[in-house]
Amino acid sequence: LAVAYSVDLKIIVSAGITEELMVWNPFVEKKIAELSGHKANLLGLHIVESRTGAFELLSADRSGVFKVWDLRSQECIQTFTVAASLGGVRQYINLQHKNQIIAAMDRRFQAFEFSYTNTPELTDDSEVVAALYNETLDSFITAAGCSVRLWDPTTGKPAKTFSNLTTSPIISMCFDDRQRKFFLGDSSGNITCHNYINGVLMKEFEAHADQVTQLAYCNEDKCLLSASWDRHVCLADDMDNDEGVLLRTMKGHGKDITCLAVSYSLKLIASSGADGHILVWHYGLGVLEGICKGHAQDVTLLLFLEPYAILLSADILGNICLWGMPPCHASMRFTCKARIKNILIQQVYSVVLCAAWFPDQEILVTGDEAGEVKTRSISEFVKRHDFQPVLSPPPPTLQELRLRRRGVTQIPTPAAPIPRTSFNDTVRGVDAALGDPYKILPLVEQWRAHDCVRGLSAIKTKKELISIGFDHLVRIWSLDGILLGNLRQGDAVQEEWLFEPAAEEKYRALKLEAADVMQELAADEESPRSPGGRQHSSKSAKSNSEKDAEGDGGAKKTASKWGSSVTPSPRQASSVPPSPGA
Repeated sequence: LAVAYSVDLKIIVSAGITEELMVWNPFVEKKIAELSGHKANLLGLHIVESRTGAFELLSADRSGVFKVWDLRSQECIQTFTVAASLGGVRQYINLQHKNQIIAAMDRRFQAFEFSYTNTPELTDDSEVVAALYNETLDSFITAAGCSVRLWDPTTGKPAKTFSNLTTSPIISMCFDDRQRKFFLGDSSGNITCHNYINGVLMKEFEAHADQVTQLAYCNEDKCLLSASWDRHVCLADDMDNDEGVLLRTMKGHGKDITCLAVSYSLKLIASSGADGHILVWHYGLGVLEGICKGHAQDVTLLLFLEPYAILLSADILGNICLWGMPPCHASMRFTCKARIKNILIQQVYSVVLCAAWFPDQEILVTGDEAGEVKTRSISEFVKRHDFQPVLSPPPPTLQELRLRRRGVTQIPTPAAPIPRTSFNDTVRGVDAALGDPYKILPLVEQWRAHDCVRGLSAIKTKKELISIGFDHLVRIWSLDGILLGNLRQGDAVQEEWLFEPAAEEKYRALKLEAADVMQELAADEESPRSPGGRQHSSKSAKSNSEKDAEGDGGAKKTASKWGSSVTPSPRQASSVPPSPGA
């Protein structure tokens, strides 16, 4: 009645009028095994193709019983049935492209969905493209494929999964200012906003014509920035609850844009990509402020090192550069002030793909394609060039935001393409003039985190780091390179979880503070008391006669200590000798 063939195992399975399944070797005329378990006539057989191969078989009978067999061990690994009230199954169809089975009864249909078995030791079976820590709601969030996951910070295990949030694979993700929403940009150019708790779609933004390569959110101005392969940088208003309103589009790149950075304190937006040029835009006006020339190949990374007027960049040749930005001295603006090579071994360089910045410690963390994470101190660099912190202006009021966002400003594309230059042309001798850059940007720590590090995210309040690898793993580290835990979707690997959630850390601090207060109260209760109930301490142990002897001195000292005039008591006043003029 039915025959199925496994390409990977090269065996044939057949079903006849009996209730058993026959397994055959096609190269010899001999039956290998019989699979028993059905109690009614069989309807059909299908090979189930999974990510690991075609090793499983689906069989169904007329009573409505479906079984999944592992052809390697020749055992039944799953049994499921249609609802008993629906009666037997007349026929069924296997929709392989949708991973579904549709069973037909007398008057109804019932659908079953095939779910792949996750690899337990990985963060996700799909490639993880973003991982962040929500300090407000105290949880991790990752994006992979078309789905998003929330993770329990106390165990490192999945808490919620929001499947199929986008129609195309997710490329970039970021939070809003309150960390109550997350934004997704996908490979088709779509940008969506979702509720953090339940993943519900809240609104959509105007789509790009090509893949969204990076999203960045300006917390103070409540605006979302996006860069795309369509060579546009878009600034959209997030204040509208129903839709994301496009405020302006910045055009100027001749090739695909791959990275983006924003600084509200500097009022700047930086973008770069395959053309090797870094275009710096005015945040409020959208006009081109300047161009950082020097990278001869694709730029892989941009990051403002706030509160200093410094921009970090990296390219596919292994260069790491620090640029001066307004409002620093005019001679330093849009100029490379330090350049180093990310050395893997002697004369071999590794491309830096991501970075994270810890302003309190002035520590810069980079991740490269060789899987290395390196921390560098920029304190000497800041001191050498006398960079001063730039204070961020106060956030605009709601009325100011609404007035500012009237209309859309389109920035025209330059008439001629910007000529490509290299460091040899623009900053010849810059390294010799500045001294040894490896001493100005000394290496603090270095460790191997993944096969290739594709993303880094800073947990600034805890001075810890999230790394993302092409090995489908997300890991949490201390700045000393100590592994605090792995986000794993299963329990196959038993390991210690050292990460301490922010809520537990705050609770522990409050508990210690409460213990100190209780200890002080207990000490007060144990100290001796006078019959009148007043407590005597070493500071108040003086007798009344000693106080009388101090006279006005004591009163003056008291007045000096508390900054107010003190009137001596009648007893003290009587002991004060009269002045000569009395």
